[in-house]
Amino acid sequence: MTRPRSRVYAALFTLLAVALSACAAGGGSGAPARNADGSLDLSDVTLRVGPFQEQTIEAAERSGLFADTPYTIDWSVSVAAGPAMESLNADAIDLVWGLSSTAPEKAQADAATAWTDEDVRFKTVALLEPAFADEYPPAVVAVKKDLPGVNSIADLRGTRVGFNSGGNNHAAFLLALDSAGLSPDDVQGVDVPYKDRPQLLRTGSLDADVNSADGLAAAISDGARVISTSKQFGYPGTTALTARKAVLDDPATAAALEDLVGRITRFHAWWNADLDRSAKLVADFSKIDEKTALTRAKLAGVRVVPVTPQAVAAEQKVIDRLHGVGFTKNQVDIGLVFDDRYNAAIERAARSAK
Repeated sequence: MTRPRSRVYAALFTLLAVALSACAAGGGSGAPARNADGSLDLSDVTLRVGPFQEQTIEAAERSGLFADTPYTIDWSVSVAAGPAMESLNADAIDLVWGLSSTAPEKAQADAATAWTDEDVRFKTVALLEPAFADEYPPAVVAVKKDLPGVNSIADLRGTRVGFNSGGNNHAAFLLALDSAGLSPDDVQGVDVPYKDRPQLLRTGSLDADVNSADGLAAAISDGARVISTSKQFGYPGTTALTARKAVLDDPATAAALEDLVGRITRFHAWWNADLDRSAKLVADFSKIDEKTALTRAKLAGVRVVPVTPQAVAAEQKVIDRLHGVGFTKNQVDIGLVFDDRYNAAIERAARSAK
């Protein structure tokens, strides 16, 4: 069951979080209710879920994969990594769908004192890897139309470069500069939400932007030039499903989330299996031509990956490199912000989707 989507951004929920904490998902006391077959009764559970694009909510609803949940989904839109983390910290959202994988890791690494498990307020329960990264890179560096003398990242010295702080885009910005021997001090970094930067690039207010190829599609069509891709500067583009720890600690909400993670896994397999169909959804939602929509559909394609030791080790390698270029204050073991309890659910869902 889904609730009509909220048009209020998830970050705004923080203003009400304290007042609503007693009523948040996972609240209550005593043993959870059970159905006649012994399964947990989830009819009173509401999961507040925040994808990063309203298009995801629309596609999820059209897929039919979320229509019969034994719990309620309350949809909202997460606008950026920073506000999403604020919402998780304030108990204002239960699951962020598509959060930068580096955002929880950065929160841990930037803490004034070393975290224990009791300090953690959120956990990454699955990773989302780009499905078509070789052909459609998750991030590019593009320069504005007719910008002379800039043909590589090394040429960006002294220019105005767009990024936004706190998550994967910030990480991509730092990795891109580092790949050319530059630091943030060598450019004029302009911290602006990712949705606003393509227009600034098109109007010339930015000289360059580190962004998704999807986000920059219109600017590129108008003449902006791509000078480097994520594969060239070592940015994996991994995002995540990140949940409030209180949701994971409550039997009923944890059971509901297990079911939801399985549905999200099947949804992404459904999306990738018929990209022409997915492109039609994109075209209908965004009011764009089908050729551009197909590109965007491929850029949106991800695979849900379980939290395996290998996956965490790969994330550790990236965050360690990012620490070396100033993304984090401390070097930490990021295993603390991962939870592998839904690995089996992800694997079952992936098999059933084939």
